[in-house]
Amino acid sequence: MKNKFEIIGSGMAGLLAGNMLRRHQPTIVESAPELPNNHSALLRFRTDAVSNATGIPFAPISVSKGIYNETTDRVVNEATIPLANQYSRKVTGEVHRRSVWNLNDEIRYLAPDNFIDQMARSLTIEYNRSIKRLSPDTTYISTIPMPTMMRLSGWAGYMPDFKSTPVFTIKAKIQTPVINIHQTIYETDPICPWYRATLHGQELTVEFLHEQKHRVDHGYLTTLLARAFGINGTKITSVDEGNIKFGKILPIDDSLRREFILWLSETHNVFSLGRFATWRPGLLMDDLVQDINLIEGMATKESSYHRRLANI
Repeated sequence: MKNKFEIIGSGMAGLLAGNMLRRHQPTIVESAPELPNNHSALLRFRTDAVSNATGIPFAPISVSKGIYNETTDRVVNEATIPLANQYSRKVTGEVHRRSVWNLNDEIRYLAPDNFIDQMARSLTIEYNRSIKRLSPDTTYISTIPMPTMMRLSGWAGYMPDFKSTPVFTIKAKIQTPVINIHQTIYETDPICPWYRATLHGQELTVEFLHEQKHRVDHGYLTTLLARAFGINGTKITSVDEGNIKFGKILPIDDSLRREFILWLSETHNVFSLGRFATWRPGLLMDDLVQDINLIEGMATKESSYHRRLANI
């Protein structure tokens, strides 16, 4: 790459790109004063692609899943059409195919607790810096949300209705009993405030679509563990809260999405990476390894022909 190379955003997508493209000596631009605290959910991956790309060892684990309904107080291990549709409506307000359809036991790859810090080590990150104007002398990889980049780039085309909802998380440390399993429960009841709970050994993560007005205390969580997971007599030592601004996003017209991504790369030398920058709700971190390789290939080619061939 002949131009200066900058990655916009130091979230997981930006840090992964920084690791994979070290040979180009990129600078990561971050508007916040430190690494964003938006990695509240458990970092589990479907493959070991990210581990291989970063050189950071992941632990393979076996994950079991089920669907719970608080009203009926039942857990089932097979998704039905009504249950899957209820879950989608609960988490997005619309009915789409969601991952709740697949409840088979699966192998997942668990990142270490300090995964974000490990990825950030030895990368050049400039904090408290926002991109106000796109420079023609710079090659960018953007991980910021598509609507933000549309405004920044001066996109004069149609601006769709970008729908998203934040996700609020509660993490609890369990002292007793000893727990050595990895399980996820999906909650379909629209009245119940949480939609997913994940048990990872001695740690419970509960995800909500709305900030809880009442205190989610130890009693609330021990009751959840008893009813949804069947684990009674738990002792919880700590409870921490977190939030993810763009937790759930809904799809937009795919032809418009692709049109903007291609226009952005051809007009401003900006390449979009990640779920929010490309506005692809189902995109996984595992998929970004291939996407970064494609972007590197596009960024080193002058002609728009090659960029069109590889357009994400």
